[in-house]
Amino acid sequence: MGVALITKRAKAILLACVGFSLWPADTAAQATQDQWRTLPARVYININGGYQQGTSFTELLSETLYDETATYTSTHSIPDGTFFDGAAGVRFWKNLAFGVAVSSSSTSGSAQVVGNVPHPLFYSRSRTVTGDRPTVDHRQIAYHGQLTWFVPLTDKLDVAISGGPSIYSVDQQVLSQVTVNNSGERYDTASIAQMLNKTANGSGFGGNIGFDITYLFTDMLGGGLMLRWGSGSVELGSATSSKSIEVGGLQVGLGARVRF
Repeated sequence: MGVALITKRAKAILLACVGFSLWPADTAAQATQDQWRTLPARVYININGGYQQGTSFTELLSETLYDETATYTSTHSIPDGTFFDGAAGVRFWKNLAFGVAVSSSSTSGSAQVVGNVPHPLFYSRSRTVTGDRPTVDHRQIAYHGQLTWFVPLTDKLDVAISGGPSIYSVDQQVLSQVTVNNSGERYDTASIAQMLNKTANGSGFGGNIGFDITYLFTDMLGGGLMLRWGSGSVELGSATSSKSIEVGGLQVGLGARVRF
């Protein structure tokens, strides 16, 4: 519920920023040709760091135990974290530029496991087990292709709207093996003794839309604020199956701007 509300608000903020940047477009279009040629320059470089929105997903593991099948559902919670981002591009027609951004984030989440395990003495008499995985590593790298339209507001201030396709690469720790303890007079009680992880890799496609505002302190150097919404799907291989997870989310960052 909370994540959905944050997502809706994030999209609303991003759309509002895009709308704001479009509002003065007619005024900017009335500027002289000399003005728009100098704002922005031909080449841009952006370096950002800031907030990365988290996500959640579930994975399934099944394995043979006592000649039956034990199943485990692991629900992952990847918290909000930080990201580092670098982007560069070239203006090739009027205010339109093409560029590429590379974004990297790494964090440790947690996972809750619920399983059904067979009975060692009786068939079709499964027992429920639960456990927590407190540290589950997640790393995400995104490659964003971007078409960017610049809107100069003054000789020092401009905004940019960007969008394009994205490629996501993910390293995610997933559940690989579970060891169960049996207890009770007739082994009617089971508990998780150990859970082992392995790192699953995957990549997938998605898209991105962004908003950037830049203030130049000199002709070449400045600072800026960026908002980006990215979304994609990555197929991760687990111990016995594969799982598609949603990646991306909202990024809010501050950083340096270079123009020449």
